[in-house]
Amino acid sequence: MNPRKLSLLCALAMSTACGDMGYMTGDMGITQGGVQDINYARELIENGQIPDQSQFRSEGLFSEHDLPLTGEACEFTLCPRAAVAQVLPTDGSGDALMVQIGFGSNIDLDTYERRPQNLAVAVDISGSMNGMKMQATKKALLSLVDQLDERDTLAIIAFDDKVDIVSRPKVMNDWGRSRMKSKIEQLKTDGGTNIEAGLKEGFDQVIKNIGQSGVENRVMLFTDAQPNVGATGLTSFMGLTRHYAETGIGLSVFGVGLDLGAELATEISTVRGGNSFFLADQEEIEEVFEEDFAFIVSPIAYDLSVEISMAEGWFIEAGYGIAMDSPGTELEFGASSLFLSRKNGGMAALLRHESGEITEDMSAVFGDIEVTFERADDSGSVTKATDLFFDGGEAYELDIDDVEIYSADQLGVFRMAVLVDQYEGLLAAADFCDGLIDKQEAKAMVNQSIERLTLAADLTDDENLMVEADLMSKLRENLENPQCAENYVFD
Repeated sequence: MNPRKLSLLCALAMSTACGDMGYMTGDMGITQGGVQDINYARELIENGQIPDQSQFRSEGLFSEHDLPLTGEACEFTLCPRAAVAQVLPTDGSGDALMVQIGFGSNIDLDTYERRPQNLAVAVDISGSMNGMKMQATKKALLSLVDQLDERDTLAIIAFDDKVDIVSRPKVMNDWGRSRMKSKIEQLKTDGGTNIEAGLKEGFDQVIKNIGQSGVENRVMLFTDAQPNVGATGLTSFMGLTRHYAETGIGLSVFGVGLDLGAELATEISTVRGGNSFFLADQEEIEEVFEEDFAFIVSPIAYDLSVEISMAEGWFIEAGYGIAMDSPGTELEFGASSLFLSRKNGGMAALLRHESGEITEDMSAVFGDIEVTFERADDSGSVTKATDLFFDGGEAYELDIDDVEIYSADQLGVFRMAVLVDQYEGLLAAADFCDGLIDKQEAKAMVNQSIERLTLAADLTDDENLMVEADLMSKLRENLENPQCAENYVFD
């Protein structure tokens, strides 16, 4: 018998063979505010480093992948979706169930239009931004201008240790775009960094045109400095961000050549209309500002509340992209903002049964999810619920050496399970750097993630999973001569 038995009863979620699974082609991906990628960790690994745990997050990894969930047609802005897989975690803890939590939507990509923008950009022009960082920032700003039109206004603020209003709000018609591009090309670097002063002026410029019906109000911050999120006063970074969020102004933060850190990403995700990105290279800039701009500037829902309740005998052991303090039979969490995405992203929870094992007769409903959110158009709140159930996992199966690793009901949760194992491999490497485990244990976890990613990529013909396998292979190389990253800065 082949030592690696792979079976796939449904090759692709969008294939003809899967047409009866109910996947709605009108559904778009939904992601939480906060961190949207793990690009900084990728850069560290490619540069021979081992990322620290503060430099990558599971939700960032998930947001980079398409994790589709099937379900009935959604008649609302958001509808809860869930799918389940039986998994064998890499830590040897035994069989568990993994539930992927996501959302469907009645928004159609073919007809979707972003809201008009009342936008201000605060650009760090301090001396540390000289060279490639400023070139990358200018490229990003020029791409941003190309996405705007006569419906939008844009202001630009440059800051080092002082603040310069490069351009007050201008309508982005042909003349306005041409004028703004000329201003961008003239930006030069010098001096120190006063993020708070630049950010405050950005908010003040947006305030000039606030209150227009149907218009999105937003500030974008570009910097290679680490904002101080510890201070909470009104003049502090987070104090300003929270204060203006209450007036209806969102914030997008772009780290240029420097990771903004897990603490900042967490704080931004708790602020209404907030999200953050790491601009790694030209490809990333093009993806964010040419392909995803319409999505990142217009949240579709606010104040999401999710409640998961387990049936008797079941409990939630761990969460990925979900904040939880300890295992329990109920879990409540939320997100300040939700954004559309070309990918589906998602969140995951690891479930256990009190008996310590999972049997075939457990394939019934074992919990439910209820979500409540505020519509972005201020037309009120919506509450929707869905059951959690496992249908046996026969649609997607992966065995290694005759041991079942994954059996999933849907493609999205199958990919999610593999990405969770990758995330655990990243954590293991970070734990080695922190002296929590030895090198052999870290390598064993990384090796398992490589094997699973490679086989799953072959199984589903998923090039993105193979990219992750290659990344983890590079991380394995880095473990041989470890250089543990702390606050690595890219030139």
